[in-house]
Amino acid sequence: MAKQPPYVKHVRARGKDYYYFDTGKDVNGKRQYERLPDKSDKMRWGHAYAAQLGARTKRAGLAQLPRLSEVARLYENSQKFKERADGTQRTYSFYIEKLLDLFDADPLIDEVERKDIYAMMDAMAGRPQAANMMLLVARNIFAFALKREMIQTNPTTGVEMNEGRREYEPWPDDLLTAALKDDKIGLPVALLLYTAQRIGDVCNIRWDNIVDGHLYVTQQKTGKPLEIPLHTDLAAILETTPRTAATILHDAKGRPAKTQTIRSQLQRFAADRGHKVEPHGLRKNAVIALLEAECSMAETSSISGQSLRVVEHYAKRRNNKRLAGTAMRKWERSK
Repeated sequence: MAKQPPYVKHVRARGKDYYYFDTGKDVNGKRQYERLPDKSDKMRWGHAYAAQLGARTKRAGLAQLPRLSEVARLYENSQKFKERADGTQRTYSFYIEKLLDLFDADPLIDEVERKDIYAMMDAMAGRPQAANMMLLVARNIFAFALKREMIQTNPTTGVEMNEGRREYEPWPDDLLTAALKDDKIGLPVALLLYTAQRIGDVCNIRWDNIVDGHLYVTQQKTGKPLEIPLHTDLAAILETTPRTAATILHDAKGRPAKTQTIRSQLQRFAADRGHKVEPHGLRKNAVIALLEAECSMAETSSISGQSLRVVEHYAKRRNNKRLAGTAMRKWERSK
Protein backbone atom coordinates (compact mmCIF):
# COMPACT_ATOMS: atom_id res chain seq x y z
CA MET A 1 0.00 0.00 0.00
CA ALA A 2 1.42 3.39 -1.03
CA LYS A 3 2.44 5.77 1.68
CA GLN A 4 -0.18 8.46 2.27
CA PRO A 5 0.36 12.19 2.92
CA PRO A 6 0.47 13.27 6.56
CA TYR A 7 -2.77 12.72 8.52
CA VAL A 8 -4.48 10.80 5.70
CA LYS A 9 -6.01 7.43 6.48
CA HIS A 10 -6.63 5.02 3.60
CA VAL A 11 -9.43 2.47 3.82
CA ARG A 12 -10.26 -0.12 1.15
CA ALA A 13 -13.73 -1.61 1.35
CA ARG A 14 -15.73 -3.62 -1.19
CA GLY A 15 -13.13 -3.02 -3.82
CA LYS A 16 -13.11 0.75 -3.43
CA ASP A 17 -10.55 3.16 -1.93
CA TYR A 18 -11.62 5.75 0.64
CA TYR A 19 -9.49 8.51 2.13
CA TYR A 20 -10.02 10.29 5.44
CA PHE A 21 -8.22 13.22 7.01
CA ASP A 22 -7.32 13.02 10.71
CA THR A 23 -8.50 16.43 12.04
CA GLY A 24 -6.60 16.05 15.29
CA LYS A 25 -9.84 16.60 17.22
CA ASP A 26 -11.45 14.25 19.68
CA VAL A 27 -15.14 14.29 20.56
CA ASN A 28 -16.16 12.23 23.58
CA GLY A 29 -12.90 10.31 23.30
CA LYS A 30 -13.46 9.42 19.63
CA ARG A 31 -11.04 10.62 16.95
CA GLN A 32 -12.68 12.79 14.30
CA TYR A 33 -12.00 12.18 10.59
CA GLU A 34 -13.20 14.09 7.54
CA ARG A 35 -13.71 12.19 4.30
CA LEU A 36 -11.68 13.40 1.33
CA PRO A 37 -12.69 13.21 -2.37
CA ASP A 38 -11.54 10.32 -4.50
CA LYS A 39 -7.89 10.63 -5.52
CA SER A 40 -8.81 10.22 -9.17
CA ASP A 41 -10.02 13.83 -9.08
CA LYS A 42 -6.64 15.32 -8.31
CA MET A 43 -7.80 18.94 -8.21
CA ARG A 44 -10.68 18.36 -5.78
CA TRP A 45 -8.58 16.02 -3.67
CA GLY A 46 -5.71 18.52 -3.49
CA HIS A 47 -7.93 21.45 -2.54
CA ALA A 48 -9.74 19.46 0.13
CA TYR A 49 -6.50 18.11 1.61
CA ALA A 50 -4.91 21.57 1.67
CA ALA A 51 -7.96 23.02 3.45
CA GLN A 52 -7.99 20.29 6.10
CA LEU A 53 -4.23 20.56 6.63
CA GLY A 54 -4.47 24.34 7.00
CA ALA A 55 -7.27 24.01 9.55
CA ARG A 56 -5.32 21.46 11.57
CA THR A 57 -2.18 23.59 11.51
CA LYS A 58 -4.20 26.60 12.67
CA ARG A 59 -5.67 24.61 15.55
CA ALA A 60 -2.19 23.54 16.58
CA GLY A 61 -1.17 27.20 16.72
CA LEU A 62 -4.29 28.07 18.68
CA ALA A 63 -3.19 25.77 21.45
CA GLN A 64 -0.69 28.49 22.35
CA LEU A 65 -3.39 31.14 22.67
CA PRO A 66 -4.97 32.03 26.01
CA ARG A 67 -8.47 31.01 26.92
CA LEU A 68 -11.40 33.40 27.25
CA SER A 69 -11.12 33.47 31.05
CA GLU A 70 -7.42 34.34 30.88
CA VAL A 71 -8.05 37.25 28.51
CA ALA A 72 -10.91 38.46 30.71
CA ARG A 73 -8.55 38.59 33.70
CA LEU A 74 -5.89 40.39 31.67
CA TYR A 75 -8.51 42.95 30.65
CA GLU A 76 -9.60 43.43 34.29
CA ASN A 77 -5.99 44.14 35.21
CA SER A 78 -5.40 46.52 32.30
CA GLN A 79 -4.82 50.22 32.76
CA LYS A 80 -7.87 51.06 30.63
CA PHE A 81 -10.11 49.02 32.93
CA LYS A 82 -8.64 50.55 36.09
CA GLU A 83 -9.19 54.06 34.72
CA ARG A 84 -12.94 53.48 34.79
CA ALA A 85 -15.00 54.69 37.75
CA ASP A 86 -15.16 52.32 40.73
CA GLY A 87 -18.86 51.69 40.19
CA THR A 88 -18.30 50.92 36.53
CA GLN A 89 -15.49 48.50 37.39
CA ARG A 90 -17.76 46.64 39.79
CA THR A 91 -20.53 46.44 37.19
CA TYR A 92 -18.14 45.21 34.48
CA SER A 93 -16.60 42.61 36.79
CA PHE A 94 -20.07 41.33 37.67
CA TYR A 95 -20.94 40.82 34.00
CA ILE A 96 -17.54 39.33 33.22
CA GLU A 97 -18.34 36.56 35.70
CA LYS A 98 -21.74 36.07 34.07
CA LEU A 99 -20.07 35.92 30.65
CA LEU A 100 -17.61 33.26 31.80
CA ASP A 101 -20.47 31.27 33.32
CA LEU A 102 -22.22 31.21 29.94
CA PHE A 103 -19.01 30.08 28.21
CA ASP A 104 -18.44 27.40 30.85
CA ALA A 105 -16.27 25.32 28.48
CA ASP A 106 -13.76 28.22 28.57
CA PRO A 107 -12.83 28.17 24.86
CA LEU A 108 -9.59 29.47 23.42
CA ILE A 109 -10.02 33.16 22.71
CA ASP A 110 -9.90 32.58 18.94
CA GLU A 111 -12.55 29.85 19.06
CA VAL A 112 -15.41 32.18 19.98
CA GLU A 113 -17.43 33.01 16.87
CA ARG A 114 -20.14 35.51 16.10
CA LYS A 115 -22.75 32.78 16.29
CA ASP A 116 -21.68 32.19 19.89
CA ILE A 117 -22.27 35.85 20.71
CA TYR A 118 -25.72 35.69 19.13
CA ALA A 119 -26.42 32.53 21.15
CA MET A 120 -25.43 34.44 24.29
CA MET A 121 -27.86 37.25 23.44
CA ASP A 122 -30.62 34.75 22.66
CA ALA A 123 -30.06 32.98 25.98
CA MET A 124 -30.72 36.28 27.75
CA ALA A 125 -33.70 37.33 25.64
CA GLY A 126 -35.86 37.69 28.73
CA ARG A 127 -33.42 40.23 30.20
CA PRO A 128 -32.62 42.60 27.32
CA GLN A 129 -30.77 45.21 29.37
CA ALA A 130 -28.61 42.59 31.07
CA ALA A 131 -27.90 41.12 27.63
CA ASN A 132 -26.80 44.55 26.43
CA MET A 133 -24.39 44.86 29.35
CA MET A 134 -23.03 41.39 28.62
CA LEU A 135 -22.47 42.37 24.99
CA LEU A 136 -20.77 45.60 26.05
CA VAL A 137 -18.38 43.70 28.31
CA ALA A 138 -17.70 41.10 25.60
CA ARG A 139 -16.92 43.88 23.10
CA ASN A 140 -14.32 45.31 25.45
CA ILE A 141 -12.70 41.93 26.11
CA PHE A 142 -12.44 41.00 22.44
CA ALA A 143 -11.28 44.50 21.45
CA PHE A 144 -8.54 44.06 24.07
CA ALA A 145 -7.61 40.70 22.49
CA LEU A 146 -7.69 42.09 18.94
CA LYS A 147 -5.38 44.97 19.81
CA ARG A 148 -2.87 42.44 21.21
CA GLU A 149 -3.15 40.26 18.09
CA MET A 150 -4.61 37.30 19.99
CA ILE A 151 -7.43 37.17 17.44
CA GLN A 152 -7.81 38.27 13.83
CA THR A 153 -11.44 39.42 14.05
CA ASN A 154 -13.71 40.59 16.86
CA PRO A 155 -16.73 38.22 17.02
CA THR A 156 -18.91 40.93 18.58
CA THR A 157 -18.58 43.16 15.51
CA GLY A 158 -21.97 43.63 13.87
CA VAL A 159 -23.92 42.21 16.81
CA GLU A 160 -26.43 44.88 17.76
CA MET A 161 -27.72 45.63 21.21
CA ASN A 162 -31.37 45.15 22.01
CA GLU A 163 -33.42 48.14 20.97
CA GLY A 164 -34.78 50.54 23.52
CA ARG A 165 -33.17 51.83 26.65
CA ARG A 166 -34.35 51.38 30.18
CA GLU A 167 -36.65 54.20 31.11
CA TYR A 168 -36.91 55.52 34.65
CA GLU A 169 -40.32 57.02 35.26
CA PRO A 170 -40.53 60.26 37.25
CA TRP A 171 -42.17 59.93 40.64
CA PRO A 172 -45.87 60.91 40.75
CA ASP A 173 -46.47 64.32 42.35
CA ASP A 174 -48.46 62.94 45.27
CA LEU A 175 -45.79 60.38 46.13
CA LEU A 176 -43.00 62.95 45.82
CA THR A 177 -44.81 65.38 48.13
CA ALA A 178 -45.38 62.67 50.74
CA ALA A 179 -41.77 61.47 50.52
CA LEU A 180 -40.29 64.93 51.04
CA LYS A 181 -42.36 65.30 54.22
CA ASP A 182 -41.40 61.89 55.63
CA ASP A 183 -38.99 61.90 58.57
CA LYS A 184 -37.08 58.79 57.43
CA ILE A 185 -36.67 59.24 53.69
CA GLY A 186 -37.21 62.97 53.25
CA LEU A 187 -33.48 63.71 53.34
CA PRO A 188 -32.31 61.21 50.66
CA VAL A 189 -35.29 62.11 48.46
CA ALA A 190 -34.45 65.82 48.76
CA LEU A 191 -30.80 65.20 47.92
CA LEU A 192 -31.70 63.10 44.87
CA LEU A 193 -34.32 65.58 43.65
CA TYR A 194 -32.61 68.91 44.27
CA THR A 195 -29.15 67.85 43.04
CA ALA A 196 -30.37 65.75 40.05
CA GLN A 197 -27.56 63.27 40.67
CA ARG A 198 -27.30 59.48 40.64
CA ILE A 199 -27.88 57.62 43.88
CA GLY A 200 -24.23 56.54 44.14
CA ASP A 201 -23.03 60.14 43.97
CA VAL A 202 -25.67 61.27 46.47
CA CYS A 203 -24.62 58.63 49.00
CA ASN A 204 -21.05 59.96 48.81
CA ILE A 205 -21.87 63.65 49.34
CA ARG A 206 -19.90 64.95 52.30
CA TRP A 207 -20.71 67.98 54.39
CA ASP A 208 -17.45 69.57 53.30
CA ASN A 209 -18.57 69.27 49.65
CA ILE A 210 -20.87 72.22 50.42
CA VAL A 211 -19.11 75.58 50.28
CA ASP A 212 -20.74 79.04 50.15
CA GLY A 213 -24.13 77.69 49.17
CA HIS A 214 -22.81 75.43 46.42
CA LEU A 215 -22.42 71.67 46.24
CA TYR A 216 -19.19 70.49 44.64
CA VAL A 217 -19.42 66.95 43.31
CA THR A 218 -17.50 64.86 40.78
CA GLN A 219 -19.71 62.25 39.15
CA GLN A 220 -18.41 58.72 39.60
CA LYS A 221 -19.63 57.48 36.23
CA THR A 222 -18.48 60.34 34.02
CA GLY A 223 -15.73 61.95 36.09
CA LYS A 224 -17.43 65.29 35.41
CA PRO A 225 -16.98 67.94 38.14
CA LEU A 226 -20.11 69.97 38.94
CA GLU A 227 -20.78 73.09 40.99
CA ILE A 228 -24.47 73.01 41.91
CA PRO A 229 -26.14 75.91 43.74
CA LEU A 230 -28.16 74.63 46.70
CA HIS A 231 -31.92 74.76 46.15
CA THR A 232 -33.50 76.80 48.97
CA ASP A 233 -35.69 73.85 49.99
CA LEU A 234 -32.66 71.55 50.22
CA ALA A 235 -30.70 74.19 52.12
CA ALA A 236 -33.52 74.44 54.66
CA ILE A 237 -33.57 70.67 55.16
CA LEU A 238 -29.80 70.51 55.59
CA GLU A 239 -29.91 73.36 58.08
CA THR A 240 -31.90 71.13 60.48
CA THR A 241 -29.93 67.94 59.77
CA PRO A 242 -27.42 66.93 62.49
CA ARG A 243 -23.83 66.64 61.29
CA THR A 244 -22.91 63.37 62.99
CA ALA A 245 -20.77 61.86 60.22
CA ALA A 246 -18.58 62.94 57.32
CA THR A 247 -21.24 62.11 54.72
CA ILE A 248 -24.75 63.52 54.85
CA LEU A 249 -26.28 60.07 54.34
CA HIS A 250 -24.73 57.44 56.59
CA ASP A 251 -25.45 54.32 58.62
CA ALA A 252 -25.60 53.90 62.41
CA LYS A 253 -21.81 53.58 62.57
CA GLY A 254 -21.21 56.78 60.63
CA ARG A 255 -20.18 55.02 57.44
CA PRO A 256 -21.42 56.32 54.04
CA ALA A 257 -24.88 54.93 53.29
CA LYS A 258 -24.99 52.05 50.82
CA THR A 259 -26.88 52.68 47.61
CA GLN A 260 -28.89 49.47 47.95
CA THR A 261 -29.96 50.40 51.49
CA ILE A 262 -31.27 53.78 50.35
CA ARG A 263 -32.85 52.26 47.26
CA SER A 264 -34.69 49.66 49.33
CA GLN A 265 -35.96 52.26 51.80
CA LEU A 266 -37.34 54.45 49.03
CA GLN A 267 -38.93 51.57 47.18
CA ARG A 268 -40.60 50.22 50.33
CA PHE A 269 -42.02 53.66 51.05
CA ALA A 270 -43.42 53.86 47.51
CA ALA A 271 -44.72 50.27 47.53
CA ASP A 272 -46.65 50.92 50.75
CA ARG A 273 -48.48 53.63 48.83
CA GLY A 274 -49.13 51.58 45.72
CA HIS A 275 -46.23 52.78 43.58
CA LYS A 276 -43.25 51.04 41.99
CA VAL A 277 -40.36 53.44 41.53
CA GLU A 278 -36.61 53.74 41.08
CA PRO A 279 -34.52 56.40 42.87
CA HIS A 280 -33.19 57.42 39.44
CA GLY A 281 -36.71 58.56 38.57
CA LEU A 282 -36.16 61.54 40.87
CA ARG A 283 -33.43 62.70 38.50
CA LYS A 284 -36.04 62.85 35.78
CA ASN A 285 -38.34 64.79 38.14
CA ALA A 286 -35.53 67.31 38.61
CA VAL A 287 -34.79 67.70 34.90
CA ILE A 288 -38.47 68.09 34.05
CA ALA A 289 -38.89 70.69 36.82
CA LEU A 290 -35.90 72.66 35.52
CA LEU A 291 -37.22 72.60 31.96
CA GLU A 292 -40.73 73.59 33.04
CA ALA A 293 -39.15 76.50 34.94
CA GLU A 294 -38.01 77.67 31.49
CA CYS A 295 -34.38 76.66 31.97
CA SER A 296 -32.53 76.06 28.72
CA MET A 297 -31.10 72.68 27.79
CA ALA A 298 -27.61 73.93 28.63
CA GLU A 299 -28.72 75.34 31.99
CA THR A 300 -30.42 72.07 32.90
CA SER A 301 -27.36 70.09 31.83
CA SER A 302 -25.15 72.26 34.08
CA ILE A 303 -27.13 70.99 37.09
CA SER A 304 -27.68 67.33 36.19
CA GLY A 305 -24.37 66.81 34.41
CA GLN A 306 -26.16 64.98 31.61
CA SER A 307 -25.49 65.46 27.92
CA LEU A 308 -27.76 67.80 25.98
CA ARG A 309 -29.07 64.76 24.09
CA VAL A 310 -30.21 63.08 27.31
CA VAL A 311 -31.77 66.30 28.61
CA GLU A 312 -33.64 66.66 25.33
CA HIS A 313 -34.89 63.08 25.69
CA TYR A 314 -36.15 63.84 29.20
CA ALA A 315 -37.82 66.98 27.89
CA LYS A 316 -40.49 64.80 26.27
CA ARG A 317 -42.01 64.31 29.70
CA ARG A 318 -42.63 67.99 30.38
CA ASN A 319 -46.15 69.08 31.18
CA ASN A 320 -47.07 70.50 27.78
CA LYS A 321 -50.36 71.92 29.06
CA ARG A 322 -48.50 73.96 31.67
CA LEU A 323 -45.87 75.07 29.15
CA ALA A 324 -48.54 76.03 26.61
CA GLY A 325 -50.24 78.21 29.22
CA THR A 326 -46.97 79.96 30.01
CA ALA A 327 -46.25 80.45 26.31
CA MET A 328 -49.69 81.95 25.68
CA ARG A 329 -49.34 84.40 28.58
CA LYS A 330 -45.94 85.50 27.21
CA TRP A 331 -47.53 86.01 23.80
CA GLU A 332 -50.36 88.07 25.26
CA ARG A 333 -47.94 90.27 27.22
CA SER A 334 -45.92 90.92 24.07
CA LYS A 335 -48.74 92.98 22.49
